[in-house]
Amino acid sequence: MLAVFVEGIIFIILSLTKVREAIFNAIPLTLKHAASLGIGLFIAFIGLQNAGLTVANRSTLVSMVSFTDNFNTVGISALLAVLFILIYIFL
Repeated sequence: MLAVFVEGIIFIILSLTKVREAIFNAIPLTLKHAASLGIGLFIAFIGLQNAGLTVANRSTLVSMVSFTDNFNTVGISALLAVLFILIYIFL
C-alpha cells in the first residue's frame, strides 16, 4: 500500500514539473505507433485463442483449429467466431 502511495506522489511531482511531458516527447512517433500496434496484436491474439480459432501446437506453438475434427464442439464454435468477425468487419 505504501508503494502505491509513493508511486502516486512521484507521478504528481513529475506531472507538475513537466518532466513527464518531456519524457513522452522524447519517444519517437514510430516507436509510439509500434507499441500501440503490438498491444493491439496481442489483444487480438488473446481473442483468437478465446474464440477457439488458434490452438497450441508442439512444432509451431500456435496453429489454426481444424474445423472438420470435432465439428460438434470445437469446429462449430470456431465457425461462429469467424462468422461474427466477418459481421464485425462489415459493420
